[in-house]
Amino acid sequence: MKRTLFTIAAAGLLPASTHAGLTSITIANPSFNADSFGGVGYASQNGGVVTGWNLNNPGGMGVTGVDQPGGAHFIDGVIIDGNRAGFIQGIGAYSQPLNGLTPGSRYVFQGMFRPRNCCGDSPVFSASYGGQPLVTNQLLTAGSPWQAFSVPFIAGAGSGSLDISSFTQANGDGSLALDNIQVFQINSDYVNIFNASFESGTSYAFPGYQNAIGGWTADGNNGGYGYNYAGNNPFADNGAIPEGSTVAFIQNTRTLSQLLTGLTPGQQYLLELDYNSRAGTGSGHFRVDLGGTTLLDSPVLPVGGANPWHHLAVSWTAGGATASLDLMGIQVGGDSAVAFDNITLRAVPEPSAAAALLAGLAGLMLRRRRSP
Repeated sequence: MKRTLFTIAAAGLLPASTHAGLTSITIANPSFNADSFGGVGYASQNGGVVTGWNLNNPGGMGVTGVDQPGGAHFIDGVIIDGNRAGFIQGIGAYSQPLNGLTPGSRYVFQGMFRPRNCCGDSPVFSASYGGQPLVTNQLLTAGSPWQAFSVPFIAGAGSGSLDISSFTQANGDGSLALDNIQVFQINSDYVNIFNASFESGTSYAFPGYQNAIGGWTADGNNGGYGYNYAGNNPFADNGAIPEGSTVAFIQNTRTLSQLLTGLTPGQQYLLELDYNSRAGTGSGHFRVDLGGTTLLDSPVLPVGGANPWHHLAVSWTAGGATASLDLMGIQVGGDSAVAFDNITLRAVPEPSAAAALLAGLAGLMLRRRRSP
């Protein structure tokens, strides 16, 4: 089956696009769902290990979660991605080696962080890659909600250690929770979208249903949603996964939404994403709204084998500085599901700027031809 490309362009010059999109860097156990710990979740009481991560204080670090025997008091029972999160009580640090970055290229570090609402002290956390500071001594006041951090950086090396550390403001009993840790390459003209390729979902039990997906808000309760990854994909059961190893899915009728910020009113943008239907239940239906404008509302035929998924590339003009991106699966028949991945939104050059660029390139080529 051939790939379907939906391209809807307003007047103006759109950039040529093969949707290189994101390039995710592999992080082991990025959302701390690979381990199920007893007690209150201290690593020292559970073999001293958190899968994929090196710990410098197992006695004050571990995994907490609403599905864990000891409960989720290190996150005050509030989940943000899956059912579990990592924690640092007092002083500690998580680290793991990252590989495959391109020196000189732009990357984004993303993560969700939250202070425990307890015990009279607040955590101060930092993050770095290969010694490059990403977040430095960020105070999270006890009682604050989960906060999303999205920090761009230029890679100084192709490999290095990702380090996330915490201490307390007054050397007392304060705790940091962390979740949904991601690093991916992205160009500077892209709008920040949190968890845009869903790579935190690498450690979930079959069939992948979640109660929360970091960065995204789910409406109602008329359908299921979650992550699928290679080898554990009953909903993304066909076609080559577009980016990384993990995708998101919606079963039947449900919407996942994210409020995008930092937009320029009147600026034209290009939204791109890849999507597919579950083969096991036939065609689904997928709708995409941005800022209240419907950009796609269509039945989706399953794309199978090693074929690429359907691709959406559509231009849109921002009406304000913020806009809600809404991804909706709509039930078809008794059961259906859609999956999606690799979501990007980038600014389109103004026609005058693009024309000037083309004119400049044409002039350069002409001068080269006239050169002896």
